[in-house]
Amino acid sequence: MITNNIFTLRFRQTSPAGKVAAPAEYETFVIDAKGHIISDIQTITAGQKEDYKVTCSLTLQEKREKAAPCYVVLRYKGAGNHIVSRTPYQLDIAFASDFDF
Repeated sequence: MITNNIFTLRFRQTSPAGKVAAPAEYETFVIDAKGHIISDIQTITAGQKEDYKVTCSLTLQEKREKAAPCYVVLRYKGAGNHIVSRTPYQLDIAFASDFDF
């Protein structure tokens, strides 16, 4: 469950990318149920080490539903830009920009 506009994701790579393969870049972001991107997009790199861990922070956009299903997407940044992973989450943000200071 995502309960804040800014949150941290931790990715764990359980096996190396390959002995001859160069590290690969992926983009991660959040989409809503209609497929619209509702966060910033961060780039992460898959390494050549076993048990490689990467952490990144994402910020949700202001114009989105406060409580709604969403998906964290991991997309290959190379040729084809294909989606590698689409993990369901639930947004539940109580006080997102309710105050106009």
